[in-house]
Amino acid sequence: MSITSVFERLKGILERVISFGEKINTNRDLLSHLAFGDLIALILHLRRITFGDSIYALVNCPNCKMELSVDLKISQLLQPPSNEPQEDCNIIIENFMLKLHPIRITNLNFKHVIDTNSKMITTERIVRSCIINSNPKLPEKMGNDLLEKIISKLEELDPQADLILDIDCSECKHLFKIPFYPEDFFFREIDARLPQFEKEVHWLAFNYHLAKLIFYLLL
Repeated sequence: MSITSVFERLKGILERVISFGEKINTNRDLLSHLAFGDLIALILHLRRITFGDSIYALVNCPNCKMELSVDLKISQLLQPPSNEPQEDCNIIIENFMLKLHPIRITNLNFKHVIDTNSKMITTERIVRSCIINSNPKLPEKMGNDLLEKIISKLEELDPQADLILDIDCSECKHLFKIPFYPEDFFFREIDARLPQFEKEVHWLAFNYHLAKLIFYLLL
């Protein structure tokens, strides 16, 4: 599933199940301007309501290639709630004075972050979209060190946005880290369960009409 379809689907489902007010446009505006970590927290809560707190996933050890079963809890993935929203911050990196804001859905809306040559969303374009101003002006091409330092600061601003799992391989004892994308995982769960859901709806409708027919025959 492409990154564009994931985020469009994420926005669509949250607009339908979460109410911030009476108007749908209000919901869309608020969702678009929330920090991305807040959206991840919302999708984690929605997943827990839908399928429960436990998550079972399979990963491959990069060392021995063993397939491992990973048991997670939504409650463990959620960061403690903060009474203060993630706000803009000022930071000096490599003699650049930057004003940043956390990554938001608006930063992943695609016209200003898609490379028109490759049609791919680039990390640098996303990072640049989170920079409110820079003194002096940033170069046209950021070096890797500068880019990594800004990314590190964005992660500090919004830790819920970037979930990293620490895995201990039971076979070779290798310790490694992998990213976890709950929005993508949740949609894959929904898609995998869709055939069973459709079958259950079919049988529910069939048995309802059968029971209704028997009821009228017995009158």
